[in-house]
Amino acid sequence: MPRWSIFNIWGFFFARKWIFEFFFSILFFLFVLEYQTSCMFTLLAPNITLVSLFFDDLFFVVTICFCACLCMYVLYVHIIITIIIIIIIIIIIIIIIIIIIIIKVASWLNC
Repeated sequence: MPRWSIFNIWGFFFARKWIFEFFFSILFFLFVLEYQTSCMFTLLAPNITLVSLFFDDLFFVVTICFCACLCMYVLYVHIIITIIIIIIIIIIIIIIIIIIIIIKVASWLNC
């Protein structure tokens, strides 16, 4: 079997999915904490400009989207590889059924 076959890639992501989820959940928690403290400091110190608050919000949204996309990528890799394997199995079964039908029809025509 080749080194980077579809089963090895599937096993690699399946075995290490919890590492990605754990890492990005911690990252998500840290940025939520940072966002809450920046909002609290903004409320306590109203001389902070709205521009800095906007960039804090923008940074928070971009970070959350990035983490969510990476987590979804890990989950979608599982789903896509599983769907590809199921499609390959269905195609093989259909080919076997077609070959059996052709053999049956050929045997009937020879009789």
